[in-house]
Amino acid sequence: MSACPATERRPEKVFTFDRVYVTVTPNDTKLIEWRLNRCFLFPGDILRFYVEVAPSGGEWTRLNPGDPVENSCTYIDTKQYDCAMGNQWFYRVVANDGVTDFHSQPESMYGVWNRHDWLIARDVVRKEYLVLRKFTGTLGYLLKRREYGTPCTNPACLDWDTELPRISNCPLCFGTGFLRGYYDAIPFWIDFSSAESAKDVVQPFGTMDPTTRAGRCVAYPLLDTYDVWVDADKNLRYVIRKLKTAVEIRSRCLVYTGEFNELPHGRIEYNVPLDQPPLPGSSSEAPAPAQGGWREGINYIEW
Repeated sequence: MSACPATERRPEKVFTFDRVYVTVTPNDTKLIEWRLNRCFLFPGDILRFYVEVAPSGGEWTRLNPGDPVENSCTYIDTKQYDCAMGNQWFYRVVANDGVTDFHSQPESMYGVWNRHDWLIARDVVRKEYLVLRKFTGTLGYLLKRREYGTPCTNPACLDWDTELPRISNCPLCFGTGFLRGYYDAIPFWIDFSSAESAKDVVQPFGTMDPTTRAGRCVAYPLLDTYDVWVDADKNLRYVIRKLKTAVEIRSRCLVYTGEFNELPHGRIEYNVPLDQPPLPGSSSEAPAPAQGGWREGINYIEW
């Protein structure tokens, strides 16, 4: 994780968004994901995100004017567009801090894919989900690690110079450096093919038996190292340490293989709730709506 001291945070010299990524699912549902630049300083604590769509060279239409996304970095668009054989539609994300709108760069709906590429990708993902849900997959929940937001307010946590967390068991940020640490949980299937045990005596903890498992999963959403996966049946929690692209089309990942390290009981990650409470002053006292997250979008295939 790169450091970004407060003295280097100059919003006028850095881009607001690091990445906006659009994925089209087998039933033509669009997934928009984004990541902010951690060096971009917002004056407020609460950010609201709006998603806009436009044809090439046309006017932007806001998809969620009265329902901004909070406590999430994804949005699902179920509207069908007339894309024909071309790549004519674009998305952009608007971050609002209560005063100013910050726009991302437009991202094409299909990226570098043409219609033929998308049809192939759709069938690959469909078959992967069929195997995961019907045969070999384990259902769990993905906790995406926060990479931006309100810095941790625990005076013992952040280093004064680097603004990186000094303790791994902070109850406010869970060792991430940002308040609440992780986004709301996302239903996520993994096919675990093998498990490797390495029992050892570690002082002062005593005997430890960390388990490392090799897993295969669909890149929906995109994963990052240090994200956490929760076993829905046993509540065992794993941290993602290595990721490898197993299937891709034109440099866009469809399927991952990765290394999942089981966290020992007692780690602060076991205290991370699957649904984060809303911040005071947010637009709703209820959790983030399903359309702004993944509750409905993940179950798009009829079995």
